[in-house]
Amino acid sequence: MNLIERLPSRSGDPQDGDRVPRRLFGATILRIGTFGEGFNLRGGGLGIEYRPADSELPRRLILEFDEREMHVYSDEAISSSSNLD
Repeated sequence: MNLIERLPSRSGDPQDGDRVPRRLFGATILRIGTFGEGFNLRGGGLGIEYRPADSELPRRLILEFDEREMHVYSDEAISSSSNLD
């Protein structure tokens, strides 16, 4: 099985999807979860808090789902690990 470093795309062509953020490779995963009310993502979302291999500053990656696609909604530094739910 060939792992392609992109997110799923509606077209079915793996090369059409968003790239997986490079900072995620080799990172330490701190928390994975979803979001509660008040955080309105189309189709739902997945949050991954992580620390890149070359940094002490944690980041939060938010993936948004839409029928057959997944998009990077946000990938930003955070001051501290906070509630996802």
